[in-house]
Amino acid sequence: MLAESAVPRNVSVSHSGGKAIVHTEFDDLRVWTTEGDRPGEPERAGFPAGREGTYIGYGDGVPSDLAIVPFEKRPNRVYIFAKTARYIRDSWFPLEWYERVYKELEPEFPGLEFVGGYLDTGNDAVEGVPSFFKNLGPMNPEEFDQQLKSAKVLLGIGNPRGSPTPYRSLAMGVPFLNPHKFYGGSNKWEPQHDMMQSVPAPYVYNVDVKVYAEFVGALRDALKTPIPETRFARNLPEVYDKRLSDFALHDWEAEGRHALNMDLGVKDNVAF
Repeated sequence: MLAESAVPRNVSVSHSGGKAIVHTEFDDLRVWTTEGDRPGEPERAGFPAGREGTYIGYGDGVPSDLAIVPFEKRPNRVYIFAKTARYIRDSWFPLEWYERVYKELEPEFPGLEFVGGYLDTGNDAVEGVPSFFKNLGPMNPEEFDQQLKSAKVLLGIGNPRGSPTPYRSLAMGVPFLNPHKFYGGSNKWEPQHDMMQSVPAPYVYNVDVKVYAEFVGALRDALKTPIPETRFARNLPEVYDKRLSDFALHDWEAEGRHALNMDLGVKDNVAF
């Protein structure tokens, strides 16, 4: 889980050409190394003082010409975000909720199906997976994309954590249900996907795993509410490439010299 200070808070969504772009405070981070700025250097964008690190992130890997399935042509499909049946057994949501929500929503959404592609043999074979879940088994990337973009919602169940899959689903116009629980007796969330917790519905539905009304309400809304292709500005190829280039081409020799000088208590203009 990310530290509280590293979670993007300022989130906005812009629309252009029928597509949506999510903007966060992490969009344009430059190399950040030591606490504070050195005299004569431009201000550095990055994590708050005290956090030594640079946000690199990753590109979403979604081709610009990806064919999107129109919402009205998709089945009433919930795609289960799980790589193994063990994730379903250990779901943050109570297992009995799945059958309950299926029975409640199926009359409203005829042909409702819960589909996934997860391992369920050998060490991954477990009991307790709802019988109406349809497992497509392991798929190659092209098969996975085809199944995911035919869904109306990607259902997070707690694991895997921090995966790029929700970014990919949003780019296909498939919203993400992001479960969260509270920890340490406090009011702080522990979400499945930290970087999604500030993104609003109808793009991301942040749901308390102890509140069934939130669970069924989010699924109902997602199944009837289309969203445009949605990508994050920080994950666009040109933005990611610039962050990576800035990091790789940064003057690390000068940074090393500065760090050594700080340890020795001497000024930066002392050469070694």
